Amino acid sequence: MTSRPIDEIKKDLANLKQHLLTNKDELKVQLNLAKREVKDEWREVEEGWSDFQVKFKELVEDASELGEEAIQSVEKMAESLKNRLHEFKEKHK
Repeated sequence: MTSRPIDEIKKDLANLKQHLLTNKDELKVQLNLAKREVKDEWREVEEGWSDFQVKFKELVEDASELGEEAIQSVEKMAESLKNRLHEFKEKHK
């Protein structure tokens, strides 16, 4: 069994520490970028919700007659929004 010089061990440990610090800093940057991406995705979901609310109000509260085309349009928007919410939830578990 050969014993390594203490200076070599210290150097190796310092290199290991620097490697870990570099990895930690890179992950921190990636996390910040991911946060922005998630916020952007959520903003799109919120916009979809706002659009749905307007369309729903027009259909249900303001319409004197409920046409089949209008009903299908709101149902389609609701389904799309439901899918976006599900995708967001699954992606960010």
